[in-house]
Amino acid sequence: MEHIFSIWERLSDMSRDLGENYQTVAAWKRRGNIPAKYDLKVIAAAKSRGRKLSLEDLAHARAAATFTDAA
Repeated sequence: MEHIFSIWERLSDMSRDLGENYQTVAAWKRRGNIPAKYDLKVIAAAKSRGRKLSLEDLAHARAAATFTDAA
């Protein structure tokens, strides 16, 4: 999931682009998980920064995070 967060230089940039509260985005980062209901917003925000991100990319990031947490 870290490579998703790395699209933004700062969490404040990500929260602004998504129109979400900074504390909410910081909690996602701490947990290493972005709730799926935000996927389309995250994809659109990444695109506005010139980055290509897909639902499949997010699904793979979640699967990797889940696998790592289970290990």
